Amino acid sequence: MPLKLQRKKREPHWFKSLCRFATKHDLREMEKRIMASQAELTADLRAVLAQQKKTSAEIATVQGSVDTLKAKIAELEAIIAAGGEVTPELVTAVADVKAQAQVVDDQLPDSQPA
Repeated sequence: MPLKLQRKKREPHWFKSLCRFATKHDLREMEKRIMASQAELTADLRAVLAQQKKTSAEIATVQGSVDTLKAKIAELEAIIAAGGEVTPELVTAVADVKAQAQVVDDQLPDSQPA
């Protein structure tokens, strides 16, 4: 009579915990996986926070530049309104710069009062 070898089925790791009680080793392994996941998540959150702070600073810098640009445009418009000799090209250039400044300003959200 030939000897019949039984093949042991390989079951998924999660299947063991459903069919029997967890051992201390099983619990330690689960804890290691959970703690590793938490550490990875913490690192990811810190990276996102740093990126958000950097973006916020960049937005503040751009907003300052837009404010400065608007002030310079106002000065040029005051010179034009004072009646000085102005070419049509200068008036057009000021209008174009003003329009572009408004486009940039519209892209940035207004700061909310604290």
